[in-house]
Amino acid sequence: MAGTPAWPDYLKRETLAKRLNLAPGAIDQLIKRGLLPPPIKLGEAILWRWEDVDSWLQRSQNRETDSNDPYLAGVSRARSAAPPRLESPQPHRS
Repeated sequence: MAGTPAWPDYLKRETLAKRLNLAPGAIDQLIKRGLLPPPIKLGEAILWRWEDVDSWLQRSQNRETDSNDPYLAGVSRARSAAPPRLESPQPHRS
């Protein structure tokens, strides 16, 4: 879609949380539970590669225990409800 800014390929924790429509603290919990991949460190930056996160989520949807996990169910719902590219919030100009 023309004019729609794309999400970055590498995401900070807060950006990943926004993309998944979750609180930043939920990201930490999902990693601890093995439902999201751990981040990578690039210099001082802690980042997630979206391609890895997306693959991880797709694989997790195929696991038998998914339907019993409310957190993963929320992630799956957020992922399926969100368009592939979302606009970044723009400051309101008067």
